[in-house]
Amino acid sequence: MDTKLIKDPVHGYIRLKDSYIKNIVDSSEFQRLRNIRQTSYDSLYPGSSHNRFIHSLGVYYLGHKAFKELKKNASDLFHGMDEKEWICLQSTFDIACLLHDIGHTPFSHSGEDFLLIKKEADKFNIIKRALGQTSQPEIEVVYNQLLETMQEMLDEKDFKAFLADFSYTVSGSINYDGKAVVAKPHEIMSVIVAISVYTPFMKKLQVDIDLFARAILGITYQKKSVASKGVRNALIQLLNSSIIDVDRLDYIIRDTQMSGFDNTTIDVERLLESVTIIKKKDGNYTLAYKKNALSTIDNVIISYDAERRWIQAHPVVIYDSYLVEQCLAAIEKHFKMGDSQQGIFQRDALGQKGVRTANGLQIKLLNDGDCLFLMKQLSNDETNGCVEEYLERKKRKQPIWKSEEEFRMIMDQLPQSEQESFHYIFGANNEEINGTSIGSVLNNERIKEIELEIEKNKKDQDMNEEDKDNHILILQKQLFWLKRLEKYFVQRDMDFEMYNKKAKTFQSKINELSSQGLQIRFERLKEDKDISKVSKVYKMIEYENRNMNLIYWYIHKSKKFEFLDFVEFLKETSREFEVEFRRG
Repeated sequence: MDTKLIKDPVHGYIRLKDSYIKNIVDSSEFQRLRNIRQTSYDSLYPGSSHNRFIHSLGVYYLGHKAFKELKKNASDLFHGMDEKEWICLQSTFDIACLLHDIGHTPFSHSGEDFLLIKKEADKFNIIKRALGQTSQPEIEVVYNQLLETMQEMLDEKDFKAFLADFSYTVSGSINYDGKAVVAKPHEIMSVIVAISVYTPFMKKLQVDIDLFARAILGITYQKKSVASKGVRNALIQLLNSSIIDVDRLDYIIRDTQMSGFDNTTIDVERLLESVTIIKKKDGNYTLAYKKNALSTIDNVIISYDAERRWIQAHPVVIYDSYLVEQCLAAIEKHFKMGDSQQGIFQRDALGQKGVRTANGLQIKLLNDGDCLFLMKQLSNDETNGCVEEYLERKKRKQPIWKSEEEFRMIMDQLPQSEQESFHYIFGANNEEINGTSIGSVLNNERIKEIELEIEKNKKDQDMNEEDKDNHILILQKQLFWLKRLEKYFVQRDMDFEMYNKKAKTFQSKINELSSQGLQIRFERLKEDKDISKVSKVYKMIEYENRNMNLIYWYIHKSKKFEFLDFVEFLKETSREFEVEFRRG
């Protein structure tokens, strides 16, 4: 078998079949990934300039190794499977690992939500199937595209099962709000792009398209007691799970090494050599790990938590992502496809076919560089200054407090009632409650908008008096804070231009690891007692689940800004707010 070696700074040499190189890696769609950055960390760690191309090769490397160990460790359980079936599964899993990011949009995850902008009728009744709704809602176009693609590739029986499992996963979504969250947008697009481009090659390899798609999407078969489905579910979990998979393993290790962040070491060899499948007492098969992987599993969670807490949640990284998202939103609005309302974030723009904008630009194999070019074509007004801030670092706003911990220390200086009021104004999702929010950009313009909104509500004849009074009261509370902030900045001869960012508080994956009950096997114990949940093996540390939102404020800092002075301002204004709007 002819192979080619590719030197990777993380895993060493990655060996790929020549056929994989010629038919996948050398294709323009796969080469596009060289120009899609892996992370949004380079604003904080300039060395983290690695891309989706090398990450995809790394996931293939780990996946290929994991498959061999899984087959070896679980062979006694599946001795009825012939070698041809194992070869088919190996090819399917290899290709899924290699192509799992082929549909990724530019700028890491900042661009993928733009795949969800356009909606249409729910052709496959996904929501109706999942939630039992009788109405015909709309759904994101990309979900219909996925199901249309799968319907073309699968026979009627397999597609029916795929649709049922897809809908079942949607029904398990927490707080479903009209958006299907069965898989990340780039995962769905990866399946669509991969099947449309590489189907002839996959057919030659006898790739199981159903399993291929499920592995990328993370959609398991519900028939978990069937042996053949048990193996397939284990492979799906190996590529896409919420705790440990080869995708996550590669990016944790790669992001750590390329950024220079001092993280916990992960013994990948030890972890992958322990991968196996078990049959539980209820007859269902599931992925498991041998007991010698316990220390490494612990390190994976510690490493993942550290990356999420100290890099992903860093206010500089958060703000950089915000600037990119604002610029991409302006691009999507400005560059339309002729008379349609469809922007450039769509399937054709990611491939060779490409799309043509209303002003005649040809966009194909869309990548970071294309978006940077398009970004520079926009006026500063179209992005509210975000392009200028993104391109010229000295003009960029800076966070007032620089970590969740520092924010908590400030909040702890306020009485509980004042903390709650502060979070309600700046951190609550008010728009879900009453149709209004203080907003993200806080400045003089926002003050004028709220003043106009108050006057508009006072004159509204259609709203009942109680709703009107409540709505106006909320706006007055927001106006109180905005005017106090304006006064603070004016007195210090500083620009009143703030960005108010609601962020997720840190939640350790240890809690999820414990609740999901990752299975650990102790081979030397009796067969009916050799399997245990990881949470029972050693004491799990349960981290506090914080209910209040984390809030970051960004401003154009100057020598006239003093942090402690601003903290005192917050405390004083919070007290004034409580006096002004005291309940009862």
